[in-house]
Amino acid sequence: MPELPEVETVRQTLRRLVLNRTITSVDVLYEPIVGDAKNFKQHIVGQKIVDIDRYGKYLIFILEKETCIVHLRMEGKFFYTPSLESYDKHTHVIFHL
Repeated sequence: MPELPEVETVRQTLRRLVLNRTITSVDVLYEPIVGDAKNFKQHIVGQKIVDIDRYGKYLIFILEKETCIVHLRMEGKFFYTPSLESYDKHTHVIFHL
């Protein structure tokens, strides 16, 4: 599990990359991670990422109308790529911006 300074580094890096970007679609590859994938998608697709905050080791994605709380779990990784050609078994959710 990432330590608190690592979570803060992830937060600051993500803010530079995705702030004010709009979520155009979401691919849920492991549904238990979000609960009801259909409901999850309905609530966040089309919303702009207004800010990314942190509470302890949780990242809080503040969207225009919703808030999405994320824990980095054991791996503690987000990948940002202009085009997704492949992913591994540890990829659970893909946000298209």
